[in-house]
Amino acid sequence: MNISENNTSKRAILTIENIVKVEGEERKTPQKLENGKSAYVDAEGLLKLHGVEKRITIKRVKITYLKGSKELESGYMFGDLLKIDGSFSLKLSDFKIKVPQFLVLKLSEEIQIEISMLATTVAPKKK
Repeated sequence: MNISENNTSKRAILTIENIVKVEGEERKTPQKLENGKSAYVDAEGLLKLHGVEKRITIKRVKITYLKGSKELESGYMFGDLLKIDGSFSLKLSDFKIKVPQFLVLKLSEEIQIEISMLATTVAPKKK
């Protein structure tokens, strides 16, 4: 997974490079994902944020396979789908980000990042 951008100092890029563990199995990849079923994996990758690159591990990433169907198409989702959900925390100081402080409110040094995405076997239609 790679989210690209024009200005790296204001955006984040998370590149997942490896699946390092499948929960409940002694394998690095699920044996087979069945329609509507999920697998949980630990993934390693590179996070680029605020001009800093840092290797991270994301625990318990949920991967769900959905076979293409008329029901999915009615929601404008075509082809077979892979739904990916996960979360991880990071320290702002690791990315040279100062914690904003207001008179009444102080934000935490550590924040929680949530990721959710869909991948499809069907390329987007050209306009």
